[in-house]
Amino acid sequence: MHKVIVSSIFQENTYILYEDGKAIIIDPGEDFEAIDTLLSSENLTPLAIVNTHGHVDHVVSVQPLKEKYNIPFYLNGNDQYLLDYLESSCDKYRLNYLGTGHIDHNLDGINSLELPPFHLNLIHTPGHTPGGLCIEYGKNVYTGDTIFLHSIGRTDFPGGDHPTLINSIKNKLFALPDDTILYPGHGPDTSIGEEKLRNPFVDGITL
Repeated sequence: MHKVIVSSIFQENTYILYEDGKAIIIDPGEDFEAIDTLLSSENLTPLAIVNTHGHVDHVVSVQPLKEKYNIPFYLNGNDQYLLDYLESSCDKYRLNYLGTGHIDHNLDGINSLELPPFHLNLIHTPGHTPGGLCIEYGKNVYTGDTIFLHSIGRTDFPGGDHPTLINSIKNKLFALPDDTILYPGHGPDTSIGEEKLRNPFVDGITL
């Protein structure tokens, strides 16, 4: 199960997975107070922060959450360059800079995480960023900015690569069952079957 918090400026989706009173925070965006309030109101104990990638709108609240709850931060280290410029990125987009979270566990080359009671599969999907990944939890996949409803992530930012992103989607995500539900970093949920059929940015699909 999960709950979602949508941040106002970028309409970024922060997901709180929860089970047996425990929680994992995926991509904590700008609204630290809303995340903190939800955890408190639901009596959830956060175990970790696990990020799909390192763009500013997905990591603003990492450091205050680490400080308050003394929890580790998981991210593919290939996105460290984005954290290195987090303060200037916050200034550029007029976001409150709340500190930069240190990566406690580098997910580069790691394909699964055991954080009882959670078992997460990690699907590495570079292209939007070099360290981009999707997080599979049961029949749900949290895709960050790899793919959206009828769209895909931008590749014109530093570190982005369009052919790499298309390859990630076609050869990794589209290998999942059609009824897999996708929860992206922005916008509504979709499914593998829907995106195979109607995503105009992934043309010439070969499986």
